[in-house]
Amino acid sequence: MKKQAVVKLFILVAYSALIFILVINHEYWFDEGQAWNIARDNDVAEIFAMMKYEGHPPLWHLILKVFIYFGCSWRALGLVSWGIMTLTAGIILFCLPIKLYLQVALLLSSGMLYTNSVISRVYCVIYLLLAVIALLYPCRKKHPVLFGLTVALLANTHICMCGMVGIIGIFMLVDFCGDIKSVSLKQNVFNVLGLAIAGVGVVMLVLPLLGSFGANCFTSSKQFTFKSVATSFFVSFQYITESGISPNISGILNIILSLIAQLVLITAIILLRKKRRTFIVLLFFMVFYMVLIGVIWYTLPSRGSLFLYTIVMIYVMGSAEETAGFSELKISSKALRSIVSVFKHLDDKTDKSVFLIFTALMLLSVPSGIKYAVEDISGEFDPSKATAEFIRNNVSEKTLLVSRGDDYSALLTYLPERSIYSLTNERLYSYCSHETMPSGGDIGTFIKAAEDFD
Repeated sequence: MKKQAVVKLFILVAYSALIFILVINHEYWFDEGQAWNIARDNDVAEIFAMMKYEGHPPLWHLILKVFIYFGCSWRALGLVSWGIMTLTAGIILFCLPIKLYLQVALLLSSGMLYTNSVISRVYCVIYLLLAVIALLYPCRKKHPVLFGLTVALLANTHICMCGMVGIIGIFMLVDFCGDIKSVSLKQNVFNVLGLAIAGVGVVMLVLPLLGSFGANCFTSSKQFTFKSVATSFFVSFQYITESGISPNISGILNIILSLIAQLVLITAIILLRKKRRTFIVLLFFMVFYMVLIGVIWYTLPSRGSLFLYTIVMIYVMGSAEETAGFSELKISSKALRSIVSVFKHLDDKTDKSVFLIFTALMLLSVPSGIKYAVEDISGEFDPSKATAEFIRNNVSEKTLLVSRGDDYSALLTYLPERSIYSLTNERLYSYCSHETMPSGGDIGTFIKAAEDFD
C-alpha cells in the first residue's frame, strides 16, 4: 500500500511539473485574455453585468478577481489553472475509487495534459468540481450541504454544465422525498439546506444570463431552422467526440482514431444501461451538451475533452450503484444473436468492461494532447506576448492601437495601460463597460475614437 502511494505521489509530482513547464511557456489567446481583462477592469457588480455578453456564468471571473485583488499580474492566470489541475490530479490519484490504470489515463488525456490545463479557462474548475462530485456522490446523503455547494459552484462555471446540474438536482429532490420520513429532523434540515444551496446556484446561473442570447454577438448572429438544428444535433456527437480525440493528423489515421473513439463510447453507454441512475444522468448530460455545444455554441478541443472527461466522472459517480436486472430479448437473427452474445459477455462483467473501455478512450486522446503541447512549447501558440512586448518598447503610449481581428483581448492582457480600437467589433476596448464603449462602424466613429484617445 505504501509502495502504491509513493508511485502515485511520483506521478502527481511529474504531472504537476510537466504542466508547470508548459504553462510558463504558454502565450495567452483571445478567450484566456478576455476573462482576465474583465476581472481586472470591472468590480464584482460589473462582472455580473458583463456575463450576458459573454454567455457564461461568472465563477471563473470571480476566482481571477480574488488574485487580482491581492495584486497579481497577468502571470498568475496560467498558475491558477495549473494549481487547480494539480489539485484535481491529486483527487483523482488519491481519492477516487478507480484503479491506477484509469487514473493515469485521465492525467494523460488531452484535456488534463494540455487543452484544459495549460490553456487557462473555466474548464479547469469544471474538472475539479466534477472530481469532487464523483468523490462525494456515494456519500452525498451524509454530506448534503457540501454536496449542494459543489453542485451550486458547478452551475456557475459554464452553460454547458446545465444538463449535468439539472439531472443531479432532480435526483437530489428524489432522494429528499424518498428519505423524508425515514431520517431524523436534523438530517432533513441539512437535506433542505443542501437543496436550497444547489437551487441558489441554479438561480445565480440563470439571472446573469438573462438576455444573453440576443446580447452575445455569436448566438445573436445565428439563424436557427428545424433542419439546421436537427442536423447540428445529430452530427454533434461525432464532432464533439472527434474534437476531444483527434490529434489533427491528416490522413486515414485521424479518421480511424475518431471512429474507434465513437464506437468505444457508444459501447460503454450501452453497457451502463443496467446502472439505471447512472444511465439516466449520462443520457441527460449528453443530450444537453450536444444541444448547447453542437447546436447553439460550437465545438473546440477543450469542449470535446471536457465531454469525454465528464462521461468518465459520471461512471465513477455510479461505481457504487448496484446493477439492475433486465430480461433477455429473444432474437431470431443469427447475426444479431452473435452481436448480443458479445454484449452479454461484457454485461456479465459490466464494471470491468466499462473500466477498460474508458481507460482506452482516455488513452486515445493522448496523441492529441501531446501534439498540442509540443506545438505550444516549440513554437508560438499565439504571438500575443511577443507582440505586446514589441508595442511597449517601440510604440508610443499616445498612439491609438487598432485591431482588425480578435487579438485585442490577448494584447490587453499584457498591456493593461492601453486601449485598442477593434475594427471587427467597432469599439474602443478597455473592458470597463459594454455600454460606454464607442460604437458605430464608419470612418467617422473611428476618427472620433482616435481623437478621444488622444
